[in-house]
Amino acid sequence: MEEFIFWNLSVIHAVQQAAHPVITHAVVLFTFFGGKGIALCSLWVLWCVEYRKGLAIAYALACSEGLNYALKGLLRVPRPFVRDPSVKLVFHDGFSTPSGHAQASALFVLLARSYPSAKTPVPCFCAPGCGTDRQVGDRENPSSYGQERTPLARTAWTGVAGVLFVGVIGLSRVYLGVHYPIDVLLGWLNAVLFGALILGMRRALRRGVVFFTRIQEVSGRSFAGLRFSAVVCIALLLAVGGADVSMCGAFCGLGAGHLFIFDRWVTRRAPAGGVGFHAAGGSFTQKVVRFCVGCVFCSVVSSALHALFSGAPAEYARLLRFVRYGIGASLSTGVVPLLFLRVGLAGGLPFHAPAPTAVRER
Repeated sequence: MEEFIFWNLSVIHAVQQAAHPVITHAVVLFTFFGGKGIALCSLWVLWCVEYRKGLAIAYALACSEGLNYALKGLLRVPRPFVRDPSVKLVFHDGFSTPSGHAQASALFVLLARSYPSAKTPVPCFCAPGCGTDRQVGDRENPSSYGQERTPLARTAWTGVAGVLFVGVIGLSRVYLGVHYPIDVLLGWLNAVLFGALILGMRRALRRGVVFFTRIQEVSGRSFAGLRFSAVVCIALLLAVGGADVSMCGAFCGLGAGHLFIFDRWVTRRAPAGGVGFHAAGGSFTQKVVRFCVGCVFCSVVSSALHALFSGAPAEYARLLRFVRYGIGASLSTGVVPLLFLRVGLAGGLPFHAPAPTAVRER
């Protein structure tokens, strides 16, 4: 075991041969994108690409991060700079194995590239002035109607860029001396296994969603409470064996915002004419404005909650952390899309609620 640890430390020393203050500052800035930056990327998908896909990625990241906390608490491997202070370039608390940054970045890239996107509506080009919507197609290739376009996230160059991004994130953690190389490898392995599990279960989960949808149509009830109970059960499993309950709260918050705010107030109670929240809609400028408004709103509320809870007794720290992360997650999946709807940043017409159009007489 000592020889294995010595080998890992020797790899860190070899990587740090290129250490320089400028490089270190750049690496510290870049490694941000493997942590909180991944959360921002998932918000971009949620608000500006496709809500359902972003929601699936957010659920997966919260669950993955909770499992990462549990594994760190179980293995309790100290950071490399604890054993060898000479490799310390920055300080990071907590345990070392596996790397959360490596795991989160790899899982996000895997799901962003592999998780299927829903078919999106485009204007029909069958005749001039026709206002009906068909599924994905284009004017030059009418046979492509009803087929799914290959999204940007599945092109070859984005795949290469994603692999490079994940690799550099892992290398940055080794360079800073906060993770052993084996930590990064285990983080990548966990991401691949967890991502494969999600993609493998997607069809079964989709059948469950269709089943619930049909029951809702027949009974006229949403069963939001029953579905939220399943979310809470999964969230409670994330709290087992882990001292940090933040991801448990985030998982519950994602479900609460989605089931009780988005489905009830954004989807079902959209303004007259069928206009609702459509993440893929709008120009790039509108998407940037939408993203910035959402991030600022969530940051202000989160900072206010942090300041409000900071003076609480220590015995309530875990509970208040759970509440803070739960509220923050519910804002992202429910309150913020509702805000977009109210201020005119919702993006246009969603596929499930097209605007009424006139039928041309022949």
